[in-house]
Amino acid sequence: MNKLIFIQFLFILNFTFGQTIHLDFSGKAKSGKESHLKNVLVQFIQNKDTLCVLKTDENGAYACSLELESRDSFFVCVNKYGFQGNSLKIDISDSSIFYFEYYLDFSLYKIQTFNKDPSIYFNKNETKDMRYVDLRLFESLGEYPDICIRYKQTIHPHESKRIAKKRMNNFRKYLIENKIDIRNLQFEETYFILDEKQLEKDPRSRIQGVIVSFEGN
Repeated sequence: MNKLIFIQFLFILNFTFGQTIHLDFSGKAKSGKESHLKNVLVQFIQNKDTLCVLKTDENGAYACSLELESRDSFFVCVNKYGFQGNSLKIDISDSSIFYFEYYLDFSLYKIQTFNKDPSIYFNKNETKDMRYVDLRLFESLGEYPDICIRYKQTIHPHESKRIAKKRMNNFRKYLIENKIDIRNLQFEETYFILDEKQLEKDPRSRIQGVIVSFEGN
């Protein structure tokens, strides 16, 4: 989650029309347990115009000063190849403030890649066989304790709702039995049906996880 320490210095002037707004930004970019992340692209964008572009240094730090005429809100966007980007909207609409100082820390999360299909497959009407559950996946996600994953199920058209529910419940129990922390895991009760193309390619039912948040439920 972005950490925002916001210090406002208030200057009340009798004549404020056309007053320039001054903003100072500084902070760090990090990833998981790494306290700093270098060469992260930091961009300040207002009304589709890029106000400033820079990269974090060897310590993951950045600093930037802006002089603005417009009080339209703008975005601070951070990106790095191989990581999920992050952004924050900044509101400077208070017409009585002309100097803002922000300290913004950003967390970027490494995009996980897999050499094999991470789906969990089941033969028709099978609800207990967990041979395709790779527990190493959950261990690798331990670096990101706030990651939230939603598990959905796609079933064979000849399977019943009862089978689908039992299968998902058994999957959940299997994770608990193997000491997997499920506090940020969601298990969907609704399910999808395999279409003709999916059936032709692989008729097995499957449970698949989708990352929905890096900041918990």
